[in-house]
Amino acid sequence: MFTIAGFLAGSTTLAIVTWDNGRLSFGDTSEIAKEYVLHEFRMRDGDPVGPVGGPYTERHHVKSALSSLMILDTLFGKNATLVGDIPVAPETPYDAVV
Repeated sequence: MFTIAGFLAGSTTLAIVTWDNGRLSFGDTSEIAKEYVLHEFRMRDGDPVGPVGGPYTERHHVKSALSSLMILDTLFGKNATLVGDIPVAPETPYDAVV
């Protein structure tokens, strides 16, 4: 489980999103921010999401902690706060072509 908190791109309202075993919860986050986040997850369905070199998900990104974090990170930007069990991308093998 991890939580990301901050301002979504272009917003002045604090948003808090928690990922827990393939589910997102939003606490006191506004309905507009919640719908924006869910919309972005739906829009990426069918697209590969993951770190350079993988692993990737192409569907149901919310089931993967790492894919979910990558999507949320793009929505929140650099000033977000992350707490909890933050997923980490596996190391790329030395001889991998990326």
